[in-house]
Amino acid sequence: MAANGLPALQASAVLHRAALAQQQLAYQESGRYLQTAQQLVRRLPENINRIHLELDLAYQCLQLRLFSPTLLPLENVYEALSIALEHAKKLHLPRQIAQSLGYLSDLYTQEGRDEEAADLLQQAIFYGQQDQARDLLLHFEWQLGRYYTQHSQQDMAIAAYRRAVGHIQALRQDIPVTYENGRSSFRDTLAPAYLELAALLFDKAKNTPQQHSALLQEAQMTVEQIKKSELEDYFQNRCELPSRPIDKAMLPEGMAALYPVIFPTHVDLLLLTKAGLQHFSTPVQQTELLSTINDFAARMRAYDDDYQLPAATLYRYLIQPIAAVLNSQHINTLVYIPDGPLRLIPLGALYDGQRYVVEDYAVIISPGLSISHTVGTSTQDGKVLLAGLSEPGGVVKELPDSLVQGLLPTDGASSRALVKNFGQRGIKLRTLLTDRSSLQKIQSSLALPSVQTEMDAIATQSLQSTALMNQSFTLQAFSDQVQNNPYRIVHIASHGFFDGTEQNSFIMTYDHILTMDHLDTLFNRNQTPDLLVLSACQTAEGNDRSPLGISGVMVKAKVKNVLGSLWPVSDEATTLLMEHFYRYLKQGVPKAEALRQAQLVVMQRKEFAAASFWSPFVLVGEVGR
Repeated sequence: MAANGLPALQASAVLHRAALAQQQLAYQESGRYLQTAQQLVRRLPENINRIHLELDLAYQCLQLRLFSPTLLPLENVYEALSIALEHAKKLHLPRQIAQSLGYLSDLYTQEGRDEEAADLLQQAIFYGQQDQARDLLLHFEWQLGRYYTQHSQQDMAIAAYRRAVGHIQALRQDIPVTYENGRSSFRDTLAPAYLELAALLFDKAKNTPQQHSALLQEAQMTVEQIKKSELEDYFQNRCELPSRPIDKAMLPEGMAALYPVIFPTHVDLLLLTKAGLQHFSTPVQQTELLSTINDFAARMRAYDDDYQLPAATLYRYLIQPIAAVLNSQHINTLVYIPDGPLRLIPLGALYDGQRYVVEDYAVIISPGLSISHTVGTSTQDGKVLLAGLSEPGGVVKELPDSLVQGLLPTDGASSRALVKNFGQRGIKLRTLLTDRSSLQKIQSSLALPSVQTEMDAIATQSLQSTALMNQSFTLQAFSDQVQNNPYRIVHIASHGFFDGTEQNSFIMTYDHILTMDHLDTLFNRNQTPDLLVLSACQTAEGNDRSPLGISGVMVKAKVKNVLGSLWPVSDEATTLLMEHFYRYLKQGVPKAEALRQAQLVVMQRKEFAAASFWSPFVLVGEVGR
């Protein structure tokens, strides 16, 4: 609403133009608009609407000075803020007073007047508390925490960060989820507060023996809050995820939980075993670490034989620091809670120069220990539903346009070279224009000739299996089977795709796409499967949020474990792996160990010795059998 008719509308319009000019990097033009807006605002009557315009003006002035300090005189910014503060106090508006003081603190920080800036933040917090303005208080406390950190006041910094995180937690249900370039609003704007608190807690734990355990536990819970929020953002709603306290008692013998946390100058490892929590830190620049992770992931997806160097580098960062502890405590299974881009790579494929991690440890991926439900049960006995698609039907008409084009031949050289050469499972992403002119070519591109062999091999390992193959694997037939039968294992050998959001993730049946929402509704809460196997699914290339889709299935559908793949996988190698995986399950081997043993079998085959063939499959979910 305008402050007073046409002059207020003019001021608002000019401020809008100034903001647009900044977005377009036209800083001189923005500065001229802001000076005009300041003159217009001065003529308005003193009321709350004028204060809103004054605060908008002050904010834009501050932003402009960040990019071009000389374009706008300091006096103009100070005048705008001082007038806004004066008017807010006169009208007894605590929220607007807090905003004005907060902006003044920002201005003083820009000028290097840190002590005065901190004092203004304290005043802003006082008025923000009067209005219970948590959205403002979280930023004020966060800024105060950074000030105390820069001035080596660790305890004061931790206290401020704790308050900031407390405000975020209180507001989480009301903060909308938005995305830009595949990244969520939480990850870009709020997760750094949690990470900065965790860094302080780790640092204090090293120098405070009497509080060491408590501080590490708080750091662990802080990291867990990030994991939970990332899953909520993946679902694009504030759903209530199952959560419970964590302690060492929940881990079976021989099992350890590993939390890597990436910071700008180092990677920290939090290790939970029966002996308690331990903390390790390795210096490495974040840019260097991310480059190594992305290089390794790209080489693995491309079936590039030259992958062992980045695999060895990552081993030094993630496993070598904890190797002695793992050996001394006879650890044979790692529950791995990866951080950000580390979700793109399989831990089992890391290499010490002689052995892969999978040769010594079974691995279970978890979105967070507090998000899991209970210790998993055995899948040695029970009914198995096998659903396979070697030749898709009408479902290809429902595939997203961005995927269809990548399945058609291009100018002379196949854009699916890996699919052609290795019989790979999984849909390769392409961004060319959509061409649906050849349904037959698309269906041929999606053929999985070894699926029938895979289904037959698995059936021999189960006395109670039901099979849906090709035309019998319709969406309705699958739905009926899942809803009306208490299957312990549901095995789907069909193309599927996990993108950066739940809405863009799906599995193919013969006639229709099976969405994640639909899959969730199918599983009766009283007879949810212990294990869901997705033997031909993949995650989106280069998007470190995509693997959350596998975790999302586990959490939302309340399946105890999900076995899925990180990239398109060899058809023949998958059939071999699945045959032995189920053979070990039948013998009563725990799921993670059964997967490890099956991967070792595949590794022994000369043609599948490279890690790209045996390591894509990851087990996500609960610990135990």
